[in-house]
Amino acid sequence: MKTITTNIYTFNELNKEAQSKAIENWRNNEEDYYPLWSDAEKTMKAFAREVGIDIVDYSIDYDSTSRSYIKYDFCSDLELLNGKILAKELRVLMSDYITDPFKLTGYFLDQEIMRPIQDYCTGIADINTHASDVIDMCLDAFIKAVIDDAESLNTDEAIKETLEVNEYEFYENGNIYY
Repeated sequence: MKTITTNIYTFNELNKEAQSKAIENWRNNEEDYYPLWSDAEKTMKAFAREVGIDIVDYSIDYDSTSRSYIKYDFCSDLELLNGKILAKELRVLMSDYITDPFKLTGYFLDQEIMRPIQDYCTGIADINTHASDVIDMCLDAFIKAVIDDAESLNTDEAIKETLEVNEYEFYENGNIYY
C-alpha cells in the first residue's frame, strides 16, 4: 500500500500565480455564467403577469444587449392604449409597484424592470407612446441590468470574494480541491 500526502490551501494561502489560475479556472469552468438567473427569471415572469404579457421566447447574450431579446404577446387590453390614457392605466395597474419597486419578487432587478414605467407615469406622457413602447423599455432595462450584474459577478475581485467566502480549497497550483 502507498500513502500520498497532498497539501491543500485556502485561496489566500496560494501564491499570486496560483490565485490567478484559480480565478481563471473558476471563470472558465463555471457552468452558469450568471448564477442568479433563476432570481432574474422570477422577476421577468412576475413582471409579465402584472402587465398582462406572455413571454414567448427570450435569449440573454451576456456579451451584447443587441443580441439579447425578450419576445412577448399581449394578453390584455393594455396593448390598445397610448399617451395619457396609458399613463393613467399604468398608474392604477402598477400603483403598489411604483411606490415599492421591489414588490414583484424582492430581487433588485424588480426595480430595474419597473423603472421605465415609473419614469413614464411620473413624466409627461407622450401621446405617441404605446404600451408596447413602455414594455420594450422595461424589458430592455431588465436585459441591460442582467448583463451588467453578470459582468460584475465575473470580475476577478468578485470571483476572489466568492472563493474566499465559500472557503473553497485548492491544490498548490490553483486547481480547486473537490
